[in-house]
Amino acid sequence: GFNYSQSSNGTFNLVFHTAETNWPQDLEPAQFGDAVSTLDNIYDSIILRTSRVGHGIGLIKHPDLYKYLIDRQIAVEVCPASNQILGYVSDLRNHPAINFFRSGIPIVMGGDDPGSFGYNDLTVDFYLAYMAWGLDLYDLKIIASNSIRYSLITNESKMIGFEKFNKLWDNFIDITYENVCLTKNNSIPVNVSNLLPSYGPVDKEVELSIFGLGFERALCQNVFCLFNNVKTIGQMVSINEIRCKTPEKYTIKDDKAEKVNVNLQFGDQVFSTPFTYTFVAYSIPLVDDEMTVTKVSVTPSNSQNRNNFDLTNHFFGLCITLLFSLF
Repeated sequence: GFNYSQSSNGTFNLVFHTAETNWPQDLEPAQFGDAVSTLDNIYDSIILRTSRVGHGIGLIKHPDLYKYLIDRQIAVEVCPASNQILGYVSDLRNHPAINFFRSGIPIVMGGDDPGSFGYNDLTVDFYLAYMAWGLDLYDLKIIASNSIRYSLITNESKMIGFEKFNKLWDNFIDITYENVCLTKNNSIPVNVSNLLPSYGPVDKEVELSIFGLGFERALCQNVFCLFNNVKTIGQMVSINEIRCKTPEKYTIKDDKAEKVNVNLQFGDQVFSTPFTYTFVAYSIPLVDDEMTVTKVSVTPSNSQNRNNFDLTNHFFGLCITLLFSLF
């Protein structure tokens, strides 16, 4: 097969089952007199230019190969049900495939031996992956479409496949959304448990994450965040998280800081929360989600004539900086 691949200009694709191992099996020599351990056979499949990696459980112990697979877009065929049934991964929440996926290695879903296991489609595997790995709809769409993207069919056939897939996916989303809107329970209580971050600059939009329960009430509704009486558009990320931005420019009553109540609005109904957000009007170090430090500066009002910033403000900024350094 390898010789044919060489002589056919790479048009003959090889696909290997490799690294379907677990301790201590991955330390033992492979069968049939091969002196190389089963785990290290993954290097053989790479040398032979495999188009996909079958299983690849042991790849988690070879992070040096991650960049190689990502750069060459070599997908890993993941088989959650089989791996659990055969004892390779006892708890699917710890399956290495989610590490591959979040690291940028493409994965596709496979059934391995569905005939032997008593099912003939991938519904079981997708369900197990969804429940164990914290996937969302976008993740599921990527993984499902990868089955076409990393298949060995012609590019023309892939285009036809993507066209059919996208139509079916859009129809699935439309029908599901309609059913949810018709059947959702509006008696579920809304409880907010946290809000992050809790402060930020008055002259800059800051994205807030609001966590809690009962956010399914927001389904099929316009979502807003209320900063006192100032309204901004929100987005329901999941039934436990809503994101929204602070007002682009908020007028505070003094030149230092102002704490405001933050409430949620789903449709026409307003839900109170026990949390507040503090708009800060003077210069302090702020760390964003990418851990980059920006300095927020607002020109003081003329009536205050504080010569830019007085000793109290410098001391407060220093305290905040020291607080962040502790973490």
